[in-house]
Amino acid sequence: MPDEWYHHTLRFLHPLGAFLAFAAAGIALLSVKGGGRHIVAGRWFVGGMTLGATAGILLSLRHSPPVYGLLFLGLVTLSLAS
Repeated sequence: MPDEWYHHTLRFLHPLGAFLAFAAAGIALLSVKGGGRHIVAGRWFVGGMTLGATAGILLSLRHSPPVYGLLFLGLVTLSLAS
């Protein structure tokens, strides 16, 4: 398959985004609300969720046939995170 690198990259980025979001959520929850650390962690959380959801959406569309249930869940996640 000529675009196998694309699939492997998305499969790497999807859990990476989730890991970033979970790690940042813990930092944000343990820091003072509105403080500098809380704001930075919140931005990393949104970035991680966006990365993970976008990679998941693209992976669901790459599947043959496309998995529309996962596409819908990815779109909902993306809309809630941003």
